[in-house]
Amino acid sequence: MSSSPESAVTQALDEVSEETRDILQRAHQRADEIAARSRANAGELIRQAERDARETREAANREAAKTPRDGEHDAQLMTIADVQNLRRNLAAGSRGTPAEDDA
Repeated sequence: MSSSPESAVTQALDEVSEETRDILQRAHQRADEIAARSRANAGELIRQAERDARETREAANREAAKTPRDGEHDAQLMTIADVQNLRRNLAAGSRGTPAEDDA
């Protein structure tokens, strides 16, 4: 009879060990599923962020192309000044007097 309580304890420990192993296996499988889903979601978020960044860069480049650069702006101002000088020179030439520089 002394072996009966010991075998009952051994059997109970075996059952608990098996249940614990099953629980741990299910938990591990669930963790793997969650990790795989998280990686898929993260991948989509990264792709969306890359698309957004590319669109933002393209929009910024389009706006930058519309904005005259410093040198271009100076060239435009010089052209306006040249036209004004030409107009004054033409006006002065028709009157027979040299044009005065406003600059």
